[in-house]
Amino acid sequence: MNTKTKNIYLNYILLLSITILFAGCSIDGFEGESSELTDEELEIATEIIGESLSDQNEGIFSSLNDAFVIPSESGFQEQALTTGGDSYLLSSMTQDSSGSNQNERNFSYSYDPETGIHSVSFNRILDRPLITKESSAELEYIFYDINGSFIASPRMENERIETVDYSAERAGSITTPRRTSAYQRSDLFVTDGLSATSGTIQIDGLHQGSGQFEATRQNGDSITREYEISVDFLNVQIDKQLMEQTNSLQRGVTGSVAYEMTISRAINGDESTKTVNGTIELNGDGTALLRFRNVLDIFRIKLDDGSVFEDDEFEGFVRSLNRDNQSFTLFSGQTIFITGQTEVEFEDGLSSFQDIQRSLQNGVRVKAEGSLIRRDDDNSTAAATEVEFEVESSDDGDSDDGREFEGVVESVDASLDRFSLRNGLTLYVTESTEFDSDGDISSMQDLRDAVNRGLKVEAEGEYTVTGDDRLVVLEVEFEFDD
Repeated sequence: MNTKTKNIYLNYILLLSITILFAGCSIDGFEGESSELTDEELEIATEIIGESLSDQNEGIFSSLNDAFVIPSESGFQEQALTTGGDSYLLSSMTQDSSGSNQNERNFSYSYDPETGIHSVSFNRILDRPLITKESSAELEYIFYDINGSFIASPRMENERIETVDYSAERAGSITTPRRTSAYQRSDLFVTDGLSATSGTIQIDGLHQGSGQFEATRQNGDSITREYEISVDFLNVQIDKQLMEQTNSLQRGVTGSVAYEMTISRAINGDESTKTVNGTIELNGDGTALLRFRNVLDIFRIKLDDGSVFEDDEFEGFVRSLNRDNQSFTLFSGQTIFITGQTEVEFEDGLSSFQDIQRSLQNGVRVKAEGSLIRRDDDNSTAAATEVEFEVESSDDGDSDDGREFEGVVESVDASLDRFSLRNGLTLYVTESTEFDSDGDISSMQDLRDAVNRGLKVEAEGEYTVTGDDRLVVLEVEFEFDD
């Protein structure tokens, strides 16, 4: 048994032992009894699970983002690593939704060559008018190459990384105008397939959490519960191409997890406890479908902040469009129909369903957002009352002129002044396109020659969508990828 196998085996023994302590667990999830919940209890249970998942509230996706980071004595790696397309370890996701940094404080790092463990600890603090967050974290990483050997200098040898064995212990508090939360959370993840030998990244793991959650309902009532939750990863994976396009774990992770949670409160000195369990399906579009055993309703959660969509709202990326029956399907699997009463708004150069179809064929992600009316009992189809379609922009609104792109050049057609990236985007160059003088290539002919010689060229820049749905490059930098 090599070092990698031995360490992962020991961690899974620990993971299995912890899971058994919390509840009986089958291959497909938790099989314990699920208590009947009141509307109030269902509401707070949904909020607790949403927070336990969310990136912005130090939940599972915050921990997953940290699991895809290369630490060192100087802190987390500040730039995403895509060396030769071989490494998919990202920068630290320490920003809130407005882009304000949640800086790591009291950062410490150490490495033990005997165990291969890179140890990190830090505090995170965010203090803003509508939200205050404080947390402490202790993280451990073991980086392995494809042969199961430790990698002592993962920053210098990031292209060798095949597997990351990650564990985390976190504690903290969150305060907003309508909720207060104090928590303790632990995670154990094994991430495999990071090198170029695999098209997908597999993530096995277990999350354990406990704490106290207090929230104010819409009717003004205050509800408080203590809780313990266990989340078991079932078949979680990341599509590398999608991750390369979005540079976001929330929008790249698919699969499902099973959970079991106990919620309790004291009534006249006596403790009342209920147990709930179910599954969470990760949609690959930044949302998840939360299901409770013995509850018909399905709750759709935003993975960034853990909030729950209202019953008549939808938001997601369009997977397919059926112009014959005037419907579109989101990556979540939900099919939405357009009727004569639907108010449709097109943005970002889109003006028709034909434009959307062409954008999808060109590998451009189209976002749909609006309100709807359910058409059946299984929540899978609905009729939109209003919908807005827009092309995804990865620059978070910082630029009004163009959308960002990045990727490895797949092919070049210099005669038509266009090139294609491995992520599926086809981009056109015009006389107005600016070639970055700091780059290695300054013309389409040079780009064609380089690609024909088998050189790997990385392209990064901005583009705009024209009326005929062409993606026209505003500025671009081409660099040889060593």
